[in-house]
Amino acid sequence: MKPLLAKLVAEGLSIRQIAQRTSTSYTNTRYWLRQHGLKTNCRAGRKPRDLSRLRKCACGETNPNKFYGNKYWLCAKCWNAYSVRKNREKAAWAREQLGGKCRICGFDKYKSALAIHHLDPKEKDVAFRSMRSWSLNRIAKELTKCVLLCSNCHVALHAGELPLRSVRRIKT
Repeated sequence: MKPLLAKLVAEGLSIRQIAQRTSTSYTNTRYWLRQHGLKTNCRAGRKPRDLSRLRKCACGETNPNKFYGNKYWLCAKCWNAYSVRKNREKAAWAREQLGGKCRICGFDKYKSALAIHHLDPKEKDVAFRSMRSWSLNRIAKELTKCVLLCSNCHVALHAGELPLRSVRRIKT
């Protein structure tokens, strides 16, 4: 198996082309290439890109060492700023979907002091902490199981000083 794969890689074939020649699936071919430590030189028969020419950020950065992996259009600094902005927008959107104020006391002065609380921890999506990467539809679906609480009420609720029924009873 290894000599055949090595020969096909030496011909400059892509993984997909090797899979077609050997009448196997793409994933099976990729698996065996990895097992034997073989790498193809191109993608689907195309020449590899010259990354040094392609990378240019809107801020003017062109140093290839300041770009993340396959991000040819944004340098690391601009990508991080973009990610922070998008994550804050999603958090603000989620807070607005839940009413924009504490469900118990009505606090709304500092938006950063408002926390999303799941009414039933058993129904909480295990990946909720990484909701930054979720679509708005997925976030909206998860928010149906939540309420918005200020930091004080949220801590009191978890400490057992505030009964859970008080959260469910109050309507916004």
